[in-house]
Amino acid sequence: MMDTAASGWYYALHGERVGPRSLEEVRSLVANGVLDADSLVWTDGMREWARVGDFSILSPDWVQPASAPAPRAEAEWAPAAPAPEATRTVQRPGRRFGARMVDTIVYVMVASFIAGLLLPDLATRMPADPAKMNPLIKVPVTLGLALIEGLVFHLWGTTPGKALFGIRVTTDDGGRLSASQSFARALQVWVLGLGMGLPLLDLLVPLVSFFHLRGGNPTFWDKAMRLRVEYGEITPLNAMAIAGFLLLFLLGLATAMSAVAGR
Repeated sequence: MMDTAASGWYYALHGERVGPRSLEEVRSLVANGVLDADSLVWTDGMREWARVGDFSILSPDWVQPASAPAPRAEAEWAPAAPAPEATRTVQRPGRRFGARMVDTIVYVMVASFIAGLLLPDLATRMPADPAKMNPLIKVPVTLGLALIEGLVFHLWGTTPGKALFGIRVTTDDGGRLSASQSFARALQVWVLGLGMGLPLLDLLVPLVSFFHLRGGNPTFWDKAMRLRVEYGEITPLNAMAIAGFLLLFLLGLATAMSAVAGR
């Protein structure tokens, strides 16, 4: 056993090793919910990474007795070794892309409804197949969809797709994104995740993002903005809602295609 009160601590966050930090800084992160009992920590002399819950001195409720010696950790100790790389955070690319599909459908429906009210002649001339859309029109259209997402995220703290798929995006300390953060994230998703709606890029960029997530890495925009992405449980009610949404979408798509074919 050895004294760790003054040792530099490292912790794993978003798949990255952060540190060194003082004991009090790490305890503050635990108290604020940035780190939980299952988060991984490491300090000089430890053989491998261990859970926050394995250390009583990291608990926000821990108080050092006045007559007690300096706090000691409870994990197994070994000769000092370089801090290893943190275990990568488990990502859910399937969920992320499922949520993106739902959100895109919702935003397109909302935008189409608004366009039909304000610009009915333009709405009727828009091609049913997005691939046939003129890039000069498609780029601002996709940008408009990104801005709708930023507004939705700012107002409700989530999006329809993320809510259905149990995904939660917060700031580094677990708080809600501000208006500027919501719009900044939406714009970065538009550029780095959707290729700005440009031909070929709108196919290549999402594939790069998918395999980046599949490798256990956070998305480029969440990493740059230091945002946390948490994956909750998909309840049976969520699963039924997702299935119902897809069914309604397919029925609506079939109806729209029949109407186009009958022109």
